[in-house]
Amino acid sequence: MSALETRTFRAENLEEALAAVRTQLGPDAIVLRQREGIVGGIGGFFGKRCVEVDVEWPPPSPQVKKIAVPAQAVTSAYTAEPLLEDADDDPGDLFRSLLDESSVFASTLAEAIERRPDPEDEEPVPVFEPIVVDEGPTDPCAPMAMHMDTYGQDAPAPAPVEASTELVPVAEPEPEPEPEPSLAPALALTRAGIEVRLAESIVAEAETQLRVFDAEEPFVNQVREVLAARIQTRRFNARARRRVIALVGPPGSGRTAAAAKLCHAHAAMGRRVAALSLEPVREAMELGKLTEELDLELVTADHPGLIDFALEKLKRAEVVIVDTPGVASGDEAGWSRLAMLLRPLEADETHLLLPGWLRPAGVEDFIGVGSEKLGIDRLLLTHLHESPGAGPAVSGAIRSGIPISATASVDRLVPADSHRLAREILP
Repeated sequence: MSALETRTFRAENLEEALAAVRTQLGPDAIVLRQREGIVGGIGGFFGKRCVEVDVEWPPPSPQVKKIAVPAQAVTSAYTAEPLLEDADDDPGDLFRSLLDESSVFASTLAEAIERRPDPEDEEPVPVFEPIVVDEGPTDPCAPMAMHMDTYGQDAPAPAPVEASTELVPVAEPEPEPEPEPSLAPALALTRAGIEVRLAESIVAEAETQLRVFDAEEPFVNQVREVLAARIQTRRFNARARRRVIALVGPPGSGRTAAAAKLCHAHAAMGRRVAALSLEPVREAMELGKLTEELDLELVTADHPGLIDFALEKLKRAEVVIVDTPGVASGDEAGWSRLAMLLRPLEADETHLLLPGWLRPAGVEDFIGVGSEKLGIDRLLLTHLHESPGAGPAVSGAIRSGIPISATASVDRLVPADSHRLAREILP
């Protein structure tokens, strides 16, 4: 059996890389691992993200060449010439006996050659006439008649068949069903944004812990169950006497909308709610518009010197929702300033918002810097209707061990549910 060979394919995304694998190596190629990286650029900047996929496939079996056998010398046993010139080379009585016995066959062969008949005396081989094909009518739809019977003689042609002008419907082949995720659950997880090694670990656990006990259950359901068990959730604490909840995240992640939804949810439970915006007054007006139906106090403090004044005005509130300015993962100054503003507030909960449009590398960057600078303790998923969806955020949550608190849609905020998230990743 030939050894497997390994090749690496690089493309802008996973779909293009897998398409190149199928085109060049065929369906027998096996995906070993997937990784993301950056190519090009200067000094680490202006690089272009790419996806590399390592695959292995069996090379074609080499053609075995036939080894030519050298010709061996043949000695004629029928020659009349003496074979032994020197008496010292006499092989013995056995060889001479065999030679005498072969002389009978030699004489018989000579007589047969002399009796070979003359080619002129042989009877000629009968030659049959070629088959004649009647060209038939000029209508291209009419069948062609063969005027040839079994013995090569002309036979009456069959009556012509009238061509039908009716169109006979041809049954179209049914399209082959697309492969279900259960056929390749690990690939389905990676396509949804789950890290490759994590996806392989989930599938392996489902195989060894669930499938061996229930082989009739669809494997995709068992993989989904293991995935749900890996997702940690920690919902908002609504029973504490006083709670400060801070929301941080990248620009465009929906921090202000999520803060407004939290204000509405806690106010509906009959608690005294206040909102604190750490953005300038103009940006804080958006939070005021979203909460103008509520009887709450909105305070702005975009400078560390205003934090003490804000705390004095908010000391009677049972729940304080803190909205923060958006910050990029690589903005060191922005994270340091945000940490300076949040430190005096002593937030009980710090939620990092991860939008669905964030790629796996971006999720890892935000979780890393957020944990280091702010000590985030929960993740809040937003914009899950956008690609790639909840997969990268869930993968980051499992790898970091940080629980997920809620998922935010356009119109509401829903407490996190591991089974619902698993079904969204692996339908």
